[in-house]
Amino acid sequence: MLATSPTVAGRLAEARPIVAGNPVCEAIVQWAAALLDGDSAAVRATAAAFEAAGCRYRASRSV
Repeated sequence: MLATSPTVAGRLAEARPIVAGNPVCEAIVQWAAALLDGDSAAVRATAAAFEAAGCRYRASRSV
């Protein structure tokens, strides 16, 4: 994802309903949105979602 693109926020908003129900994809979109917003607490919060989805590596990279 190109963080400098003016369309990123819109693309993330479009992705949310598409990935609904897929815990890995939901966590990725949540993580990307948190990075885009510069919200380190929200990035750390995605660790639990990644862990629950069995993505231990990504969970460890989110804390």
